[in-house]
Amino acid sequence: DCEATAMTKADDGICRSGPFALTAGDYEGKVAMDGAWALNYGVDGKQDGDNYKFTLAADGEVSFEFDPATNLLTIVLP
Repeated sequence: DCEATAMTKADDGICRSGPFALTAGDYEGKVAMDGAWALNYGVDGKQDGDNYKFTLAADGEVSFEFDPATNLLTIVLP
């Protein structure tokens, strides 16, 4: 629902977004395909799976990488 977090597919086939400046805290996320929730991927690349959870111990930048071949999301923390 937020175009600012849309991913861009790179030449290596991996989709990326970020970096995003976040404050310290606990977060959750998953990959929503085509800007909607009808097709989404969570933990272990499972369709309609649980949200990925991550924690930032201090303020920092976070980036995301999604592999469409495996449906796995990598959260790149500082």
